[in-house]
Amino acid sequence: MLLTKEVEIKCVNNSKKYYIEKGYNWESKGSMMINIKDLPDGSHAFVECLCDYCFEEGIETIIEKPYYKYLNARNINPKDCCDKCKGKKNKEIILSKEDRFHYDYETVYKDFLNNNKILQTKEYLKVTDQLPYICINHKDIGIQYMSYSDLLRNHKECSSCKKDKMKISGLLSKESIKEIINNNNLILVSDLDNYEGMKYSLEVMCKNHMDKGVQSITLQQIIFGKYSCKYCYKDTIKGQNSKYWNGGVTTLQIFLRNTINNWKKESMRIYNYKCAITGQKFHNVHHLYGFDNIFKDFIQQYKVNIYTNINDYTFEELELYEDNFKDFHNKYGLGVSLHKDIHKLFHKIYGNKNNLIDQFEDFKYRLKSGEFDSFLKENNLNLII
Repeated sequence: MLLTKEVEIKCVNNSKKYYIEKGYNWESKGSMMINIKDLPDGSHAFVECLCDYCFEEGIETIIEKPYYKYLNARNINPKDCCDKCKGKKNKEIILSKEDRFHYDYETVYKDFLNNNKILQTKEYLKVTDQLPYICINHKDIGIQYMSYSDLLRNHKECSSCKKDKMKISGLLSKESIKEIINNNNLILVSDLDNYEGMKYSLEVMCKNHMDKGVQSITLQQIIFGKYSCKYCYKDTIKGQNSKYWNGGVTTLQIFLRNTINNWKKESMRIYNYKCAITGQKFHNVHHLYGFDNIFKDFIQQYKVNIYTNINDYTFEELELYEDNFKDFHNKYGLGVSLHKDIHKLFHKIYGNKNNLIDQFEDFKYRLKSGEFDSFLKENNLNLII
């Protein structure tokens, strides 16, 4: 339970724009009180909260922690806990994860039955439990075991069903083999006169990827595998079909990132081509206000159309976006040249996305306070700030 309503922060230039836009009166080298709701997610300002577990028992235990740690600790379980109650919170998190993957018994029973398996138990706790079943096709074998997660993931057959498939495939006629290949959207190129069984490599062409030419695959891979064509598989993991799909912004973002070379050169020049923290060799130019933030702001302000492929944009569109983005990007100020180890340390602490200006000021303060002295010593780095 968060207790802090306001926090006092120092007025530093790097966060000036952020707080002015929030409506605060800025005083150079001064300080101001900030409503807790206006703090950026990465803020290191200290806040106070109550341990919810102690509070349930009538005890008021106050915890003090940086605001960003307060938020991170509530990502999975929105409760605050003291050190003594961490075990209680971890237990709740584990139970909540199990609940998310819990299925009712009726659903589990039907899925087993749809895969020719009859469950032999009415006790089902979680997806990883090994459940006893009898294969409808091989009742003589008796009870076998399989978890529901395995069934969902692979639709596993019993060992005898697999053996039957192997036997059948070894006895298949040429016509049957051709039919299987055709049903899997493939065209047979090989001559079957020399066919020697399931593990014999066949040459085929995918009907969806004729331009890719001939591919080699075994009948075993066609029957038991999920995809008979490697290019069909690749189609499922890229673009809109990928689980990592993010609306098609990546290619345009990369294109625009490559247009800021002059900004990089000027950022390097003002630090005399050295690391701003150590005065040693530099490797990276760091955005004080994250590039991903700038990009999101840009596409919102200019109402940029997002396409899957960079080639879907016209030359005129890209030229216009490039010109507008350079000016838009520059208004956030120059970057900071950093040694690669310093740069990695920053992002290890604050993450790689949604980085804000006051995070860098906080980072410098923590460096100067000696928090990372052991890291600096290990990497032969010395501070000049």
